[in-house]
Amino acid sequence: MKIAIKEIKKWGNSKGILLSKADLEQLGAKDNNKLQMTISNGKITLVPITDEPKTFDDLFIGYDGEPLGDSDCFEWGGNVGREIL
Repeated sequence: MKIAIKEIKKWGNSKGILLSKADLEQLGAKDNNKLQMTISNGKITLVPITDEPKTFDDLFIGYDGEPLGDSDCFEWGGNVGREIL
């Protein structure tokens, strides 16, 4: 287990924490990998996403809910500006 102190810094209009190359290697992440972030009980957990879904079928593997029907659609109302449909 590695314990390190990181500083929160301004990054544009957001804030960021810099992770070193060694941090990423220990995490098992590489450049341009995506990380799943979980915040619970005041703690942040980062886990590399190693296998992203490639299709909608892959995305919904294990989903056992009912498919959405026409009644589940949201009614946005009429055009109010320069919408192009």
